[in-house]
Amino acid sequence: MKSLLALLSLTILASLQPQTSHAATDIEIVAFNVKWFGSNVNDPRGNHPTPIDPKLVQRRTDVMKDFFAKVVQPKGVVVFSEFVDQNLLKAILPANWTCAGYQHLNPYHQHVVICAAPQFKILTVPYDNNTVIETVLGEDKDWSRPGVRIDIANQQGQRLLRVVGLHLKSAPNFSSERVRQMQMVAQDLRNQPGVPTIILGDMNTFPIADTHQSQPDALLLQGALQQIDPSFKLLAHKEAYTFRSPRNKAQFDQIYYNGAVQPLAPPSVFAVCNEKQNGSGYLDINYYYNNVSDHCPVKTVVRLQQGRRLR
Repeated sequence: MKSLLALLSLTILASLQPQTSHAATDIEIVAFNVKWFGSNVNDPRGNHPTPIDPKLVQRRTDVMKDFFAKVVQPKGVVVFSEFVDQNLLKAILPANWTCAGYQHLNPYHQHVVICAAPQFKILTVPYDNNTVIETVLGEDKDWSRPGVRIDIANQQGQRLLRVVGLHLKSAPNFSSERVRQMQMVAQDLRNQPGVPTIILGDMNTFPIADTHQSQPDALLLQGALQQIDPSFKLLAHKEAYTFRSPRNKAQFDQIYYNGAVQPLAPPSVFAVCNEKQNGSGYLDINYYYNNVSDHCPVKTVVRLQQGRRLR
């Protein structure tokens, strides 16, 4: 697996000795599926992908940069999913952000990437030498995504928060596979239990009506985490949807946190995914779907309790 997945050298990762925390720290967290961002072909998973005009690729990049500057306005940590061309990270993020992900042999692979603002450092966890949880991968190695797991530290090297970015298996009939993937995350976190941890991304969670399971996917995933750490909880949404196309809607994107993390608010979701789509610009669902994504950014702020530290 190491030959397939390797550390993406977007930032220098180091393992520094942690220090004791003396004050509470608030960190803004964003999860955003960017829908095949950077792909230069239409329908990459189809039998006959067709090239996209490079001018259209550049136009979408310019739109995404504007959307980040005016709407997302990231300040802490962003977990991306479906980022195809990782060379475009610098094109849409503010200056001096750093990112960690992985390389893949499939040129159209939908990468999971975690990025952090300049006031933070990205470190590998003390018990591994890269950022990837390979066991999260499914049988389809070309398209299945690994978990990406990093520590966020301040500029003095003090570890503040463990972040796991995920993009789990899609489709209603794969609930058991998504549970297995989350169990693999829980097993990985077991290597260093009790540290402040947040897990977020496109979990492809479906309701009971679609899966015919005993619980909604979001709660099944919570249960998988609680088997290892009972303090893990789902951060409940106040809005109904995080995915919206001109015809469909769903709540795919989720955030989980353990007892060492205090969320300060429910997740906020960009309005186009929930309000009536009769606006203009980014509030026009057709414009948004064609130029930005079929998901909306999901944002919250977490507080790391005073005295907590990553050991």
